[in-house]
Amino acid sequence: MQKCLLLLIISYVLSGTYQPIYGQNFLSLSDNLVNDSWHNAGRWFKKPGEIKKPVFIGLGAIALVSATMVWDKQLQPQIAKGDPNQASGFSQISEPFGNPLKMGILALGTYYTAGYLKNEKLTGASSAALQAMLTAGIAAMTIKLLVHRVRPEEQLNFNPYQFNGVSFGVDNLSFPSGHSTIAFALASSLSSYYQNDLRVAIPLYIVASITAYQRVYDFKHWPSDVLAGAFLGAWIGTKIGAWQRERNSLMQLSLAGNQWGGVGLNFNFKLD
Repeated sequence: MQKCLLLLIISYVLSGTYQPIYGQNFLSLSDNLVNDSWHNAGRWFKKPGEIKKPVFIGLGAIALVSATMVWDKQLQPQIAKGDPNQASGFSQISEPFGNPLKMGILALGTYYTAGYLKNEKLTGASSAALQAMLTAGIAAMTIKLLVHRVRPEEQLNFNPYQFNGVSFGVDNLSFPSGHSTIAFALASSLSSYYQNDLRVAIPLYIVASITAYQRVYDFKHWPSDVLAGAFLGAWIGTKIGAWQRERNSLMQLSLAGNQWGGVGLNFNFKLD
């Protein structure tokens, strides 16, 4: 995951410097993406009250992950008893959905295509998805490097309580699940941006849940890994989706023909 995340960050940065054939429009979209990302990133630090409000939900999530961790050894074999053919079919959908590079490229391409076509809603949604995946991916990788939990497939004694502590090693990065974090960050950011429209939310959360299930089935993660990743991704994605929707509503630019047949610019500002 760390290689995919690094490539996503590089492509994200290069998006603000590379100029293809549609020139100025591309540069303007890149500036908007960087400015939106910078603004929303600052909200994690400038408005901590917004983050502390759902404290009971956060404590409940920690308690649920902790309880699941106690039963990881019993739950893992039960989940892995499924039909291999069915699981293989799920994998074709779930693996890309939790892959930060694949989903990052898709979101980045959607962002510029929607911007070029002047589809402001889709531009904002893809921007929120990019920001959520990047933020959630960095958060997940930070935790992974702090705890270094051994994956089920990396051991013979099937012990879910092997934590090797802080290091920059690239092995033993089970907790939390990166695929689950990315999948739920993507699902929740888009759902939040579209104000939890069930037509958007339900399909996205179903695919994200399949992604989490598949990671346990393939012995890549313990059940508590994917549950922690789901909570982390959903929390970050929900915040960023709402922040991006709010930011897009702060300034609405419309083109209107004036009485002389020209074009006028109307700016509508919504203040906090």
